[in-house]
Amino acid sequence: MKVITIGRLKGNDVVIEDEKVSRYHLQIVQFDDGSFRLIDFGSTNGSYVNGVRVEHETVLQMNDFVRIGDQMLPWTTYFEPGFISQSQSGFDNPGPTKVHNKKVKFHVALQILLWILGMGNLLWAGFQAFLLVRNVFRMMDYPECICTIDLVCWVMSIFAHVGIGTGALMLLVKQSLAGFYCMSISALVAIILCIVEMVRYAVVLDNVILLSSLVLSMGLLCAFFTLKKDGRSGWNKLFG
Repeated sequence: MKVITIGRLKGNDVVIEDEKVSRYHLQIVQFDDGSFRLIDFGSTNGSYVNGVRVEHETVLQMNDFVRIGDQMLPWTTYFEPGFISQSQSGFDNPGPTKVHNKKVKFHVALQILLWILGMGNLLWAGFQAFLLVRNVFRMMDYPECICTIDLVCWVMSIFAHVGIGTGALMLLVKQSLAGFYCMSISALVAIILCIVEMVRYAVVLDNVILLSSLVLSMGLLCAFFTLKKDGRSGWNKLFG
């Protein structure tokens, strides 16, 4: 069994000088059977595996991404034969303990999909907002023509487009699970809107765009949530 401790203070096997890293942040244990386990020491800012915060401890797979503070940890290198603990060698160790602040690489097809969802929906939402404001000013001269249901649906449609677009860009730029949640909530709103609009009216351009965005969003969400195996997130299978 081999234990690697990681934190901000000297005495850890891996020392990371970052204010977001606790003095004794976590340890990673390699057992005799070759399995790995990450144990968080109750750190203030937490430890994240594949973007998900670890409550106390979790099993690690070789291709899992581990992040603490703003640092992505090359944790597998800590168990290579050439690794030298910084608690023994001081701060002159140029080896694999160096932490690189890097982002996970997106698959090209996923980048294209997210850009289309993000920019396309935000641009369309802006156009729809312009039309809404223009029509509201026109209808002020004819109050009897104002339909509350139409206005509510219009506003909800704009928010759905903004939510899907914002979620896609958050996922692309920040690589945050908040992007998935934003897209999923917006997708639910889009489903309700599409059902209401198709019952009341024929299919219009906005519904076609909203449905297309909905299909892409739900496809991406389903791909993420169905790529789970043995309790592991499909995050690293969508990226890389």
